[in-house]
Amino acid sequence: MAGPALLSALAALAAAVPAPPPAMPQPGQTAEAYDRQVLEDARGAQALQGPLDGGFVLAGRDGRPLYAFQLVDPRAGDAALEGAWRGLRRRAGPRDSGFVALIAHDGPSLVLRFEERPGRLVVVTVDPAGEDLWRGRMWRLGFTRPVVLTRRPF
Repeated sequence: MAGPALLSALAALAAAVPAPPPAMPQPGQTAEAYDRQVLEDARGAQALQGPLDGGFVLAGRDGRPLYAFQLVDPRAGDAALEGAWRGLRRRAGPRDSGFVALIAHDGPSLVLRFEERPGRLVVVTVDPAGEDLWRGRMWRLGFTRPVVLTRRPF
């Protein structure tokens, strides 16, 4: 059964309706000060999460995006990483997203395992290659290909 954090991550990936604009600055507060405060608050909330919490894009060697991931890293002791994926290779439909069945982060490697369709397994194994950058391989339909995983900025 999916936890609330995972359902929230999937909802964030699938949201088709743009978010309402943020509240207006308080009287006497400049727009720049308001923007700084919103960004500081978001960074503060992010600091309470684990290092893999957030959005990522997996691309092929040619730079074309393949999948988007939203991971939840609760940073709490034995709490498991959770995540959702969305396919980016074609127009999004209801069958182009789902939950990540396995997220393993033992040592430097990160492994993401999910099914694009029932019985169509995808396994991504990447290693750190810089700040917010991982390089590795994706196994899909019996073939492997080089991939790059990058964090999506705030």
